[in-house]
Amino acid sequence: MWNRVVHLTIESTKPPGKKGMGMKSQETKVQPLSVTLSAEQEKLLSRIASRLLNLRAGTPVMYTRKNLGPRRGLLDNMVTAKVLRIVGGHYVPTFRGIEQLEEDIRRVVRGNLNCVISSLQRLYRASGDQYTFGFEAIVEETKRQDPTRDAKDVLPALIIGEDFGYHHFQEGIQEKDDHFVVQSATVVERIMDFTSVDEAWATTNAQEQVERSRIFKVPAPTPGSSAASRTAAGTMPNFGFMQHAKLKNIVERDYSELQRVKTVGAPKSRYVLCGGLIEALLLDALLRDEKKANSASRSAKLKGGQQVKPLVEWNLGELIDVAVELQIIETDAKQFSHGVRNYRNLVHPGKEMQSNQKVATEEADISEKVLEIVIRELSSYSHP
Repeated sequence: MWNRVVHLTIESTKPPGKKGMGMKSQETKVQPLSVTLSAEQEKLLSRIASRLLNLRAGTPVMYTRKNLGPRRGLLDNMVTAKVLRIVGGHYVPTFRGIEQLEEDIRRVVRGNLNCVISSLQRLYRASGDQYTFGFEAIVEETKRQDPTRDAKDVLPALIIGEDFGYHHFQEGIQEKDDHFVVQSATVVERIMDFTSVDEAWATTNAQEQVERSRIFKVPAPTPGSSAASRTAAGTMPNFGFMQHAKLKNIVERDYSELQRVKTVGAPKSRYVLCGGLIEALLLDALLRDEKKANSASRSAKLKGGQQVKPLVEWNLGELIDVAVELQIIETDAKQFSHGVRNYRNLVHPGKEMQSNQKVATEEADISEKVLEIVIRELSSYSHP
């Protein structure tokens, strides 16, 4: 019943035009690009959405990709278009994905989301200094608002509603008897601003448009200046959640450089910079409680396996493993991160040659998506 042509809106850019020298910035215009999902992608999206909405289950990543074989890139494109995301090794639809389904499905999901997010808002307002609420408490509050809704409605709404950033799952999303299980949800302060899903979705889209526009602002060249000295004005996320000043300075410097190299392609430079940025961000997060990080079961050990390596010497893979174990980042970030773990191989020609590691525009794009996820997760973790 859901098979139809679906149009997604993503952003495309034109290369900066050559203009006269001056002090003002030149801005690359962000153009909307209409993308039509193939019939196979439509069916995939429908099946994945149906499993979550009707069975409260995800769609296993490895099993699905194996079945698709050489066509598995269809799924990667859907993740890039933000109609799917990965949660604990499963594909689930995003709210953007739900918006591509039939009107009756969209109406039901929006109704559940409005009810569940409003329930989280009421729990937050009435709880004093409490931020985390058990699943059963959320279900009961939802039933008080609308007795026709139950746990089967609440669970998918909580998972899809995470897209809006009003709550997250500190204990993650588990799987039990082929169903998703959520123990609790931690609410953030901005839920006080929630009025409706329609307004929240419009705000989300507007913010994305602003951020994309800012990223593609390219400072115009000035006489006597070199490309290395230019700054990507207006492209910097708020890294105020970082606690170590030196690491924060490194991250801000390298993020600015990342925006500059994007204007000329440079996939290898983008890939290496993203790996270093993710490493610095996770190192900052783990240094906040170094003792806890060192005592984690996945902590990095010296040769012999007894003594823990100094935290500043951990590689990216080790930082990711412990950050996931301590629930500093969600498991879906780890799903994307395996391709970025060995980014240091590209710094040394000998290691790059031995590793046969391929880096093209697609790999660079994926590494930037990982970076976006890590920034989002750490910002949320730092501001409960």
